[in-house]
Amino acid sequence: MKRIYFLLFIFLNVSYSHVEYSDYSNAIAQVRLGGDLSYSEKIFLKNRSEKVKVKLEEFGAQINYVPRVAICASGGGYRAMISFLGFLIGLEKAGILDCATYISALSGSSWTLATWVCQNRSLLDLKNHLSLQTQTSITQLDLKQYKNIISNLLSKTIAMQSVGTTDIYGQALALKLLNGFEPNSKRLSHNRTKILHGDMFLPIYTAIIANINPYKWIEFTPFEVGSSFLNSYIPTWAFNRKFDKGISTTFEPEPQLDYLMGIFGSAFSVNIKDILNHAGSHLQNSSPNIYKFLKNYESHWISDIRIAGTKINNFAFGIPESPYNTNDSLTLADAGLDFNLPLPPLLERPVDIIIIFDASDNLNNRNELLYAQTYALQNNYNWPKINPKDLDKKSVSIFKGGNDCPTIIYMPLVNESGEYKNGYNWSNTDYAKTFNFKYATSEFEELLGLAEFNAIKAAPKILKTILEMAN
Repeated sequence: MKRIYFLLFIFLNVSYSHVEYSDYSNAIAQVRLGGDLSYSEKIFLKNRSEKVKVKLEEFGAQINYVPRVAICASGGGYRAMISFLGFLIGLEKAGILDCATYISALSGSSWTLATWVCQNRSLLDLKNHLSLQTQTSITQLDLKQYKNIISNLLSKTIAMQSVGTTDIYGQALALKLLNGFEPNSKRLSHNRTKILHGDMFLPIYTAIIANINPYKWIEFTPFEVGSSFLNSYIPTWAFNRKFDKGISTTFEPEPQLDYLMGIFGSAFSVNIKDILNHAGSHLQNSSPNIYKFLKNYESHWISDIRIAGTKINNFAFGIPESPYNTNDSLTLADAGLDFNLPLPPLLERPVDIIIIFDASDNLNNRNELLYAQTYALQNNYNWPKINPKDLDKKSVSIFKGGNDCPTIIYMPLVNESGEYKNGYNWSNTDYAKTFNFKYATSEFEELLGLAEFNAIKAAPKILKTILEMAN
């Protein structure tokens, strides 16, 4: 069988370059037990605080305290990816983006974040790039691109690494979104140095551990991959190595960015319970027969089957201090299958202000902020009092915190009072559906434009909230 794979490699002119080990190829990794921030993140916070202070002083204010501002962006496929880009552009124009210490992302918004951070492009350049790339679907690839996918799958197989749906999906995404540099040459840890110096925010990508009930969150940064539930964190360059009792026992290379993007956006890995949880009320009205069929199996063992989850090695295996140390693997999935706002990693950090951009579908029937609130209260995190009235109608709502409780600035993707483009409503369009992967230029521009419009409009309120805390 290996001889057949080798012949296919020759036929496809495949290089082994994309399975070369990183600079840590011979390094043994150790698990860091949770309970505190990593040493690298502490250095980052010190350096970033100095940069943010300089930025805040440009607004003419006396800065007595540098607030830690986080941006939190929802999932929602290309809709979230495109609109989150517009939101970032709006914050940059208002001078607020440089005040951010963290940006956490989920599913579609993580594609924006990863593409931006790893390509080191300006937001305007990224806008032009994605506007072009989204004109054709991720399934519309040329022969060379399909060849690239096949060669990568074969290389992983030869290296005795598992191959699944996430690999194919992630590579298709990368060939579109990361077009312009070699997708397999970038890894998440490659951004570590510039972030450590505080020159930019710390990006946090998210997924859920889907083989644990209730779901538990896992985070990915250029520094570490880990989970507060597992009480375990590992260097990002060691992700998906095998571990035993806190020590790595194998030397697999760090997964490439395309694979991680596939994990972050793997909404296709739903099971019946997920479908009913997120779309039950919609199905009940639009497709009652399908709803009834799924409801019949809600309590059956089949409802837990997850066909396309991503299985990785459990780095907490054998660690007595971890509550999940006897299983040698974890199943990861899109964090939006729990709730669609990547707040958990921010709630675990000392953050003063969280600006939430919510491009979730069906906001009037299922508001993700209220699901996030339930999570926060159930897990004993400090959380401000949220007024649920008209959350889905106002383009910005501010809920003041204090006493170690973050202030929440909630900004759903809505056209309040129809001020933007004579009442433009993306929910009435076909192109803004979560599983649409093709946008005409005009569609791209009007969706991105709404988020940019809202960010600029809300900027004075956001800046006032930040400066009040800084004085």
